[in-house]
Amino acid sequence: LGEIYQERNFFDESNETYRAILRLWPLHHTAPEVQTKIIKNLILTEQFEAAEKERERLVATYGPGSEWLAKHPEGEGREKALKLAEENLYILGTEAQKRGMENKSKQDLNLAIIRYQEFVDKFPGSSRAAQVQFYQGEAYYEIGDYVSASIAYENVVVSYSDSEFASNAAYNRVLAAFKLMESGTIATSDSMTYYVEDFLGNGITEPVKVPTQLYGEMLQACNDFAKYLPDDRKAPEVLMKYGEALFNLGQYEMARQAYTMVVNRGIETPYTVLAYNMIAQCAFQTGDFVTADRWYQKIAIEYPDSVKYVEKAKTMMASAKFKMAEGLKEAGKSEIAAMAFENIATSTDNEEIAERSPLKAANQYAQDANLIKEIVPYEKLRIY
Repeated sequence: LGEIYQERNFFDESNETYRAILRLWPLHHTAPEVQTKIIKNLILTEQFEAAEKERERLVATYGPGSEWLAKHPEGEGREKALKLAEENLYILGTEAQKRGMENKSKQDLNLAIIRYQEFVDKFPGSSRAAQVQFYQGEAYYEIGDYVSASIAYENVVVSYSDSEFASNAAYNRVLAAFKLMESGTIATSDSMTYYVEDFLGNGITEPVKVPTQLYGEMLQACNDFAKYLPDDRKAPEVLMKYGEALFNLGQYEMARQAYTMVVNRGIETPYTVLAYNMIAQCAFQTGDFVTADRWYQKIAIEYPDSVKYVEKAKTMMASAKFKMAEGLKEAGKSEIAAMAFENIATSTDNEEIAERSPLKAANQYAQDANLIKEIVPYEKLRIY
């Protein structure tokens, strides 16, 4: 009878009939399908709010935890009911989020968040679970709850690392961490030690002094991206941000490892030459001037058209050689240090270093009481 009414477009009469069936036989094995017919009629007549309430009723009456499911522990009817409950709960969440995005409605976005959480709780093994968890993160992000957004994104990355949503979730988690830092949501302290777990996937937990807990959470978000998605197309960008953050904290060796991951991808990226430069700077900052010089030379040789970086590399090469010569001087090797300073003076384009080097060379020859060699660098000063 309900179907006859429906075929003749008597949708209200059809639904009255279906509701009568559900009142008479609420636990019948076809009850979930009858409830679905009610929803269909309401959609056909554009009664969307009423359809949404009937979807909610379907999930509550026939979904996980319901009396109906307890009555039907197995069988085809049970499988259909679970599938219908899952489908309708997914629709309830996405429709609420769609309204929230279109109308800038925080109320609808919060409703979507609640429904997504219900979905994850009731259907954790669903093929849509990763997608729903990601959508929940998006809804949190939209309302400005970056802490909850970060947690939702992290759940996608950790629990569904093989899903198509893992990459965007990991990237958005990094964005949420930076948003939190900008907003100052979490109170700051003078400094604290944050432990970055499984640094770049090497199994080692690295202690890092950070200005805030929030800064540490940002480091962990970047680290997890690199750990779970090292081959992702967004990995170089995230690794560069990670390296920059570590460099600014004075963690030069950790920063060097992050930048090295960019270089070691085996393919050219927009960040490769900058990564070369930063690896060299990390080495320079730790006093490893030989390594710094080698990386700066790679920039000059491999990227001759990158004028900005080549000029910077030449200046830093000269500085690195100058530092190496000073190291020889401090080690008491005056004559070798003097020769090194002389070599720098004739090989560098940096005017400041070219002027300082002969003086340094002369000074070292004077240390050895070699007056003739001391005169030569002073003569060269006339050129400059």
